Amino acid sequence: LLFAHTYTCTFAQTSPGNATNLTKTWDFEKDRAGNKPAGWFIPPVLASMGYEIIVTDENPAKGKHCLKMSTGNQTNNPQNIMDEQATAAGNVMRVMEAALYRGKRVRLEASIRVVSTEMAKSQMWLRVDRINSKMGFYDGMNNRPISSPKWNTYEIIGDIDKDAQLINFGIMLLGKGTVWIDNVKIEILGDSSDKNINTSSQPPQKKDLQ
Repeated sequence: LLFAHTYTCTFAQTSPGNATNLTKTWDFEKDRAGNKPAGWFIPPVLASMGYEIIVTDENPAKGKHCLKMSTGNQTNNPQNIMDEQATAAGNVMRVMEAALYRGKRVRLEASIRVVSTEMAKSQMWLRVDRINSKMGFYDGMNNRPISSPKWNTYEIIGDIDKDAQLINFGIMLLGKGTVWIDNVKIEILGDSSDKNINTSSQPPQKKDLQ
């Protein structure tokens, strides 16, 4: 359900740049509150189950806006959709062309908080798609799910394969609840062969961002 669709993407050629130029950030400040965020989407099969995303000015970690994903208005959802939500996972994601990141070690970082009366959790994820439908690096934070209602910063560190085609990443919502997302960033840390860079993703930075 999380990755039910195959996406074919065509990208313009970009000249190589330094690591700073290849740092991408999404703070949702340019998106209008009440609208869906530009470039982010929920896979259609999950959208049909009632998951919703919206840009909001409700208590962002920084600035004026953040992204919110929820299981939707439960009072308007048919029972079969509510049952599906109980066993599925919402997923807001985006896709990047990987050519300029090949052979590099990258860090995906985001501020995340979760609110739920039914023990919902969130997990950030990063997946590399290689040629011939092969999967490269993947980390879905299965061993460190997020459940705190306070803003904290979380990260994933991984290597981009030299034959990588796409970099996919996003945030999942497991169970019924709401997850807020802010200050998403992906950056190059160095070459994937650099043994001086820690390859293990770090635990959440325990700083209260509120």
